[in-house]
Amino acid sequence: MHRRPSLKAREAMAEAAMKLGEGVESAEEHPQVKEAEKVLSEALSRRVRLMASGNSAILAAVKIAGREILIPDQGGWKSFKTIPEMLGKKVVGLETKRGIIEPEKLEDTIHKFHPSAFLFTSSAGYMAEQ
Repeated sequence: MHRRPSLKAREAMAEAAMKLGEGVESAEEHPQVKEAEKVLSEALSRRVRLMASGNSAILAAVKIAGREILIPDQGGWKSFKTIPEMLGKKVVGLETKRGIIEPEKLEDTIHKFHPSAFLFTSSAGYMAEQ
């Protein structure tokens, strides 16, 4: 059994991670990044925020999501599981076929667990025959 920080400490870490770079020009505050966010937001008619790393984006998304987070059983990042757990969220696994998401299984899992977010990448798609 391993120890981990309390939920309050984990929430504080998540909040601190969201504020990294405040007061200094971080990659996320660079003028070109801000311009890209503006152009994308206008093109998509919704607010777009570019993050400095994949884990930063996962942390931000999971923090605002509800209790259940859906992740594939193969083809994802380690942080797909660890970040939701760190924030006290329930991780629901989606059975895949060697990393390929099958629409029927996805639909069944969504109906069964009602997750508020689905974290996935197309990484398995580069290795698996489609």
